[in-house]
Amino acid sequence: MEPLYAPSSLIIGPAGAGKTSSLATYGLAGIETFVLFTEPRGEESLLDAIKRLKAPLELFHWHTVTSPPAGWASLKKMVATVRVMDFESISKLKSGIEKTSMRQLEDLLDSIENFPDDRTGQKFGDVTTWDDRRAFCLDSLTGLNELAWLTTVGYKPTAHEGEWGMAMNMEEQLIHKLASDCQCYFTLTGHIDREPDPITGASRVMPSALGRKLAPKLARKFGEVVRARRSTDGFWWATSDTEADLKNRSLPVSAQLHPSFGQIVAAHKERKNQLLHLQEQKAAPAAQTAASAAITNLMKA
Repeated sequence: MEPLYAPSSLIIGPAGAGKTSSLATYGLAGIETFVLFTEPRGEESLLDAIKRLKAPLELFHWHTVTSPPAGWASLKKMVATVRVMDFESISKLKSGIEKTSMRQLEDLLDSIENFPDDRTGQKFGDVTTWDDRRAFCLDSLTGLNELAWLTTVGYKPTAHEGEWGMAMNMEEQLIHKLASDCQCYFTLTGHIDREPDPITGASRVMPSALGRKLAPKLARKFGEVVRARRSTDGFWWATSDTEADLKNRSLPVSAQLHPSFGQIVAAHKERKNQLLHLQEQKAAPAAQTAASAAITNLMKA
C-alpha cells in the first residue's frame, strides 16, 4: 500500500490576518516545522507567535529568499527606458533590465532541495523526502510572485503576454511539485485579491497569484483552502465563506475556526490509524492460514 501523504494547506488572507503566526501551531502539535520566507522579516512574526503560544523553539527552522530591491543603476535604466520608448515598444523588448542577474528563484529552488536553517546553520535535505513528522511552509505566495516575475523580465517596466505566461507557468509548476510530492505537511500562505470568476464573472476573493488565470487553479492542488481573518476578538480561520471558494478535508465546515494546524495533524493521524487497522485485519487471516499449515505439517511429520 502506498504511503499516506500528510495534508497540504493553502492559507489566504490580508496582511495582519495571522497567516504566518498560525505556522507556530505546528510546533504545538509536535511537528518539526521548516519555514521558507519570501518576504523580508517574516521570521519576526514567527518568533513572536512561538513565544506567545509557548511552542518549543527547537522544533522550528527558517530561511529567507527575497526579491532584491533595484539598485540606482537599474532604476535609472528603467526610467530612461520609459522616457524614450512607448508602452508597446517596451513590452516587445526581447530581454528584461538586469534579467541575467536575477538568480533568487534558483536560490529558492536550491533551498527547497536542501533546506538551509538560519537558526542552527544545518542543512536538512530535500523537503519532498521528509515524512509526516515535519512540515514545510512557503511564506508567502506574494514573494514567490515577485521572484518569478523578476526571473522573467528583470526590472523591465512591463511585459508582453508571453512573458506573463512564462512567469505564471514557473510558479504553477513549483506549487504543483510541492503539493503533489511533499510527503510531509505542506503549507502555502498568500495574500488575497478580488478577481472576476472566470465562469460567472462575479467578483470573488482569490489568492493573489500572477495573473487572473492562475489564481482559480491553485485551490485544486490543496486539501485545505482556508481564509484567515482578524477581528476585534482575535484571529480566525474560515472554511465556509460566500466570497471565496474554500475547501476542507480535515477541518470542519465553519466560518469561525481556531487557527491551528493541530486539527489537521490530528485528522491525519486518525486516517493513518484507520489504514493501519485495515492492514492488520487483512494480515490476520493470512497469519492464521500460515499457522494452520505449520500445525498440519508438524502433525504429518
